[in-house]
Amino acid sequence: VYFPSNPPEWLFCSICQALADSPTQATCCGKLYCRVCITKWQERSNSCPNCRSTPESIKKFILFEDANAVHHINALKVYCCHLEEGCHTAVDLSDLPNHLTSPGGCLFAKVTCSNVGCGDEMKRLALENHLAKVCSYRLINCQYCNFRATFLEIKEKHIKVCLQYPLNCPNKCGAVGITRGTMEAHRRECPLEEVECEYRSVGCQMKMKRKALLDHLAYHCLYRSINCQYCNFRATLLEIQEKHMEVCLQYPLNCPNKCGAVGITRGTMEAHRRECPLEEVECEYNIVGCGEKRKRKAMKNHLQEEIEDHLRMTAKELQSMKQDNANLKKDNLALKDEMKNLKADNAEMNERVNAIFAHLPIPLDPYTPL
Repeated sequence: VYFPSNPPEWLFCSICQALADSPTQATCCGKLYCRVCITKWQERSNSCPNCRSTPESIKKFILFEDANAVHHINALKVYCCHLEEGCHTAVDLSDLPNHLTSPGGCLFAKVTCSNVGCGDEMKRLALENHLAKVCSYRLINCQYCNFRATFLEIKEKHIKVCLQYPLNCPNKCGAVGITRGTMEAHRRECPLEEVECEYRSVGCQMKMKRKALLDHLAYHCLYRSINCQYCNFRATLLEIQEKHMEVCLQYPLNCPNKCGAVGITRGTMEAHRRECPLEEVECEYNIVGCGEKRKRKAMKNHLQEEIEDHLRMTAKELQSMKQDNANLKKDNLALKDEMKNLKADNAEMNERVNAIFAHLPIPLDPYTPL
C-alpha cells in the first residue's frame, strides 16, 4: 500500500511496526497492536509488550478494540496498489477494496471473465475487449442464420451444420455461395455430379458426369432398350447383339456357297439353299449306293454321265431286295407252322385240365385257392 504522506506513528503496531490491523489498545500504556500480533503475544506472556504491566498491576494490562484508531486508519489516504502499473488514484483505505473490485474501479486490477466456462483472468482495462472480441465463451449470433450460442460452439459445431453456411460446389462446376441447405438440390442438377446409369437395376455398372448421361443413354449403354433393326423385337442392346442377332429370322445373310446372292433373311436361307446352284448335294441314286456329291449345277451332268452305273446299281439293289423278300416269305411260313403247333399244344393242355376237374368229388370254385 502506498501512502501520499506517512501515517501518524501512533497508528502503527508496537510489535510488527506495521499499520495496525484491527487495532487493539492496551489500557496500561495506550499503545496499539494488531489483534493477531497481541493474541500471539498473550499465548506466551500475560504482560504488556511495551510497559510490562500485567492484569494485576496498578495500571492494569487490559486490551480493547480501539474504534478511534479504526476510524483514523480507514480515513487514511492511500494510492491504489497498482500505482506502478499506472493507476494513480488515491482513496480512503476503507474504500480500497471497492476501488479494486467494483466494475468502474481500478483498470489494472485483475478480474475474471464473467462468461460461463471461461475463467480467464486479465486486467480490467482488457475485459471489455475480451468480452466483446476475444472470449471463446461469449454469446454471439451465427452470421449466416442468427442461431445464438457461444463463439466456441458456433465455431466448432454449429458452423459445420448451419443450413445457411455458403459452400462451393464440390464438383467444381463453378457454382459458389450455395447454402448447405440447398446443396443436395444443387447436386441433383449439377452437370459435373457423378451419377449412375438409369439402367443400373438391369446390369449397367457405368458411372459418369451428369452432362454425359444423355449421350450414354442414347448411344453407348449396352442395357438400354432398343428394337431390332430388322424385326422390331425389343430388348436390351446387349441381348440384341449377343443373342437375338444369332436367331433373328429377318437378319440379312449372304449365301454361304458364295453364289452371289446377298441380303437373304435367315428365315428364307433354307429355301434358298434348296435351290442354290452352288449348294453341295448328294446324287439321287445314293439310296442304291452312289456316293457322289457335287454342286447342284453340276449334278445334272453327273446323272447323264453315270446312267449305266446308276441302272446297274439299281438292278443290283432290286435283286437284293427280291432276295430279301423271298427270305421274308420263308421266315413267314416258318412262323405260321410254329403258331399252328402252339395252338395244338394249347388245346391238348386244356383237355388235360378239364379231365382233372371232372374227377374232383366237389365242384371247385375257380376262385378258391388249391
